[in-house]
Amino acid sequence: MFVAADRKASRTTSYERSSGRGGFAYEIVRPSTPAAAVRDLAAGRVDLVALAGSGPQPPQTPVAWTDPIGYERPVAVGRFAHEIRSIDDLVGREIAVRRHSALEAVAMAWRDRLGAR
Repeated sequence: MFVAADRKASRTTSYERSSGRGGFAYEIVRPSTPAAAVRDLAAGRVDLVALAGSGPQPPQTPVAWTDPIGYERPVAVGRFAHEIRSIDDLVGREIAVRRHSALEAVAMAWRDRLGAR
């Protein structure tokens, strides 16, 4: 069983598009949180977890972590996205990111520099 940890994804994931390729099929399960996915893995309810971001780190969880198999670059979307070329171009703008995501962690780290409310 294969687990995709992004429950809110509205588009078809690359995992779903590739199901059945490579001589094996798998079922995609979407747990409520990445932590729940890791708990399911530790309990033997699933065989593999795919996470975006670093996820919980050892020794907190009894799982074997691998190197990332892929990367995605964040994209700025909106009326003025064409004007954004660097982090400094975001100063004073409203930024929306998915809660509890790696991007939220980045946005919070840059909060002072961006002049967040």
